[in-house]
Amino acid sequence: MITRNFRKKKVLDEKKEKKVFGFLLKIISLRIKMVKLVYTVMSTRLFVMAALMFAMFSIEASAAGKCKGKCRDGKGTYTFENGEVYSGTFKEGKFDGKGTYTFASGSKYEGEYKNGVREGKGKFTYPTGDVYEGDFVGGYPEGKGVYYYSSGDRYEGEYKGGKKNGNGVYYFSSGTVQTGVFEEGELVEEISIKRPPRKRF
Repeated sequence: MITRNFRKKKVLDEKKEKKVFGFLLKIISLRIKMVKLVYTVMSTRLFVMAALMFAMFSIEASAAGKCKGKCRDGKGTYTFENGEVYSGTFKEGKFDGKGTYTFASGSKYEGEYKNGVREGKGKFTYPTGDVYEGDFVGGYPEGKGVYYYSSGDRYEGEYKGGKKNGNGVYYFSSGTVQTGVFEEGELVEEISIKRPPRKRF
């Protein structure tokens, strides 16, 4: 009787051991799967990060230019890959102070910059031969300025957002002088107009 009970107990103990062992195997298997998953995720993230870094490097390299002088803080000349050139003062790597920017199109700006933007007094020469001299705000003519047309015409007056806005006087090459109010580059109110005297034969 004792032997039979002992055998039953032994069988039960073996079953318990098998269950415990099976449970431990499941835990170990789950941990191995988790480790594999983490490894896969980390590998993917590393791959993505490497790809992004490569892309960023490629973009920076393609947009890179050449610097001569102190292009971080001080005076220097920066030549872009497209051929455009800035020569003047820099502050924290941005155009700041007086400088000259020559565009690939042939346009040229000579004047003041602030935080990388045309700001203050300046002169902008267009490829057509037209020239604007005056105030700049946010990169555009704004305030008071004079626009010299290659045709010989001239406008003196107020600007806003790069266009004639406000009171101004338009001098025609023919000698006619027109005073008025401008909006978005167009004359909306004529105040006065003076024409040159006719030639008598």
